[in-house]
Amino acid sequence: MRKPRQQMLDPANSTALVPLPAAGTELALPDSLIDQARDFGHNAHAPRTRREYAKAWAKFEAWCARHGRIAFPAGLDTIAAYITWAAAGQDQGRTLAISYLNLLIAAIKAEHKGRGIILNTEEPTFARIWTGARRSIATKRTIRRVRPISAE
Repeated sequence: MRKPRQQMLDPANSTALVPLPAAGTELALPDSLIDQARDFGHNAHAPRTRREYAKAWAKFEAWCARHGRIAFPAGLDTIAAYITWAAAGQDQGRTLAISYLNLLIAAIKAEHKGRGIILNTEEPTFARIWTGARRSIATKRTIRRVRPISAE
């Protein structure tokens, strides 16, 4: 007879369920159900999103290593400094799109959430820095204007 077990989310990998001994009179969940839950967790994001998040996370880790910061768990001051650096053009002198910076923040938040830490990017100081960065970018980026298509 199989020993009853309990499952919980593994904070090191949000898509992995770790079997634990069952508490009290709980019965073990079927392995097929656990496998299905893992698949659902893995498919929470589209493959391209997972690839883009992985690339963005790797860039954040590299930036942290170059600047003597800890990537995980990252403090909001570290993330704010990284976003400030990225918004200023990543030392390349070119302004990045706000949508790309949104991706960077989303990737950092997703990596932390996947490891069991929720980042509060609505914290007032971080939120002000992010709002200011967006405003600064909006004033620097040129909007491409095109002539309307005529019916002639």
